[in-house]
Amino acid sequence: MTWYRCFLMFVLVSGVWCGGVFAAHGAPPQHRWRIAFLAAGAQNGYNQSVWNGILAAAARAGNVDVRLFDGGFDSTLQYNQVEDVVASHHYDGIILFPNDTVSIASAVAEAAALGMPTVALNFPIGPDLEQITPQARGVVSTVATAPAVMARRQAEDVGLHCRARPVCNILLLIGQKVYPFDQLRYRVYRQTLASFPNVRIVATIEGQYDAGTAMNGVLDRLQVDRHIDAVLSTADIQTIGAEMAFKSYGIDPAGLYLSSAGGSGIGVRAVREGRWAVTYGTLTRSMGEAALDAIVGAVSGRKIPPVIDADSLSPLPPLWTRDILLAHPAFQAQWAG
Repeated sequence: MTWYRCFLMFVLVSGVWCGGVFAAHGAPPQHRWRIAFLAAGAQNGYNQSVWNGILAAAARAGNVDVRLFDGGFDSTLQYNQVEDVVASHHYDGIILFPNDTVSIASAVAEAAALGMPTVALNFPIGPDLEQITPQARGVVSTVATAPAVMARRQAEDVGLHCRARPVCNILLLIGQKVYPFDQLRYRVYRQTLASFPNVRIVATIEGQYDAGTAMNGVLDRLQVDRHIDAVLSTADIQTIGAEMAFKSYGIDPAGLYLSSAGGSGIGVRAVREGRWAVTYGTLTRSMGEAALDAIVGAVSGRKIPPVIDADSLSPLPPLWTRDILLAHPAFQAQWAG
């Protein structure tokens, strides 16, 4: 639009966008912040819910433009995307859901060198997964709950449930041991359960965050031994697979102690119906909102908290049991699963 046309339109209306500047009754233009959200994988329901939270917070702020980058669950691709964001000189800040929490730190440092801060989401960025206080240059805040804390709470809950049994056979359902965060969860599960002398870990299955893979893994185990009292799972989608496997063997999953994680719609429904014992809750959309508010605060020069505990964003305690969910009938999950 030419300035001449803009002037004519201004004569007709009280205010109008023109060349990126808003003229309304002589008000000064409002600075717009440009934020890049680098998702771990944009086609994933968890990441999509986080993105919806970011969009909601940006709309509420009124002066924030956001763009989504799909990391495709590929650490190399995501690293290159950070470098592209930095090279474009188009963005003021970054929200990063890391695929590789260690290697991405150097790309985040490149952004920091140009004055572009980063808010880490879901996992800390840096070599120590147990430390969510920012440890990498350029990270100004982390929106997450430490994976070790989550794993310890899950395992302690299962161990306490098993106290009344002389022997309690537990099946661990991990995503993939190749992932550092799953290695950490696996280690913490084992360390925590070791403090319960009657607990016996009968098998560890890699469900690969897929219902079919988890189902097949549990089916293989049931061919060897059907004596399982509890399942400790890192993801609701895997727990669905385990549930299907038990049913195919004529085992009622409600008679077992199924402990899951994710707080998805699938998990919340299963716990409310009494099919599962518990799911570790996560309010994904609220995490996205908190991350957007934090990065806008950082680029605006305001002081922001270095850690935003994801558990603190929920009105419920971290472990969502049937009693808790029935006591809050209006409560809904923020992502489908």
